[in-house]
Amino acid sequence: MTFVEILNAAKDTRDADEYVSRVKTAVAAELSAMDPSAVIDDTRYFNHSAIPDLVLRWPREKSSREIFLRHSYQSVVDSDDVEFLARNEPVFFSLDTRERDDQTAEQQLDETAGTSRTLLTDPSAVDVIRDNAAEESPLVDLVRANFIRGGKGLIDGPRATSLVSSAQPETEVSQREQLIAQSFSEAAAARITRTAQLIGLALDPEFAIPGDGEIGFIGGKLSIAELRHLVPWLLRQEAAVSNQRFWRHLGDYVTFAELEGIRADLADLDITPLIAGNADRWSAKWAYVGLSVPVEGDETFSLRSDFWSFKGGAALGIDIGDQRLSLAHNGQLASRGRGGTSSATWDSIRTAVSSDRLARIDLRGITRSVILHAERSPDIRADIEKVTDSLDDSYTVNEVVVRALAPGEEGSTEIEVNFDSAIVTASSGAAITDLARVALQVMNYQAPATDEVVAALFTPHEPTNDAPSDE
Repeated sequence: MTFVEILNAAKDTRDADEYVSRVKTAVAAELSAMDPSAVIDDTRYFNHSAIPDLVLRWPREKSSREIFLRHSYQSVVDSDDVEFLARNEPVFFSLDTRERDDQTAEQQLDETAGTSRTLLTDPSAVDVIRDNAAEESPLVDLVRANFIRGGKGLIDGPRATSLVSSAQPETEVSQREQLIAQSFSEAAAARITRTAQLIGLALDPEFAIPGDGEIGFIGGKLSIAELRHLVPWLLRQEAAVSNQRFWRHLGDYVTFAELEGIRADLADLDITPLIAGNADRWSAKWAYVGLSVPVEGDETFSLRSDFWSFKGGAALGIDIGDQRLSLAHNGQLASRGRGGTSSATWDSIRTAVSSDRLARIDLRGITRSVILHAERSPDIRADIEKVTDSLDDSYTVNEVVVRALAPGEEGSTEIEVNFDSAIVTASSGAAITDLARVALQVMNYQAPATDEVVAALFTPHEPTNDAPSDE
């Protein structure tokens, strides 16, 4: 059913209290469907002159939006609602689904022209936005998500149709930006316009990174809504997937932790383009190596997920033979890899850490145990050799800490390998490339991956996502 039909059915009662309850329930349900991130509060008032019917809030944000339900556009005009309540930048929602005369429309537009964010709309406009939300463009999704949150001016059915049409990638840029700027708050318009600009760059075979401060180009960080609508769509576009320089550029707008936060939206998608483009500057805090899980129905383990993915919505990982390397920024996604393994011996890991600078090591011998720290020295390898060669003893290693360059910054970071729990950690964060190498070569010392295998993990490959045809 359309929202117009749902609302008409809700109003079909002569009981006043039932009318109010049914109408507010229908409107709240539609608003929630358009923006699931919003929390909707019922004020227990209805059609009050100054108290809203509903209030929308967003978790972890101070902003809110008041919703005033009105019987018609004309009632808004007659009560001078726009003038008296404009300071709160509210939404006036006309429950009347009948056509208006042009004079009323012009009057509404004139009265809202001087306000920064007051929105006037109706059920027919909501139906247009909702019915087109499945269009093959993340811009339409963003128009939908920002419609109530950031819409302004009069957005009726025809205006909503224009907005949806302008949200297609092929629309002329100046036309889209003008309409978006007229219909949304500055922040909402920036989100939609930025997404449009990134889509244009991703699909451009002659991609060139915009210059710093280039007029009209919007920088900054992508919001969660932008990420959810944009990244999965781009990963299904063959032209975008093959645009390797674009994915590194996109890394300027999002961190790995933020990408991990939308893993449910990316579940099972091949996100190798993003990882390969940013692995040397994105940071994570946990790494572990476990057994790869067979594809459903493939008990022979002949099929592998040999690409980076949030498989099943879990931590980022990739299959390497019968093993799966997993990386995480959020510690709640980290788990033991092999679990319960015995400590390594110094002799067995000596080669694995031969190219690393060592910051700390826990040596356990038969006659004595020693914990060595590099408090001032950049590398304690000479101290380790001195201890292990001075006594006729055999040393096991519970943990070893290696130093690596800090991702995207000057200085260094420390990566701890704990052999007892079979997990690699970097409390301050380490580059994804460094975490992967240490996990696969030091933690996995019994069957270490070669440098070529590790390097191949971060080499772009042919896309595995189902990209739609251009035809």
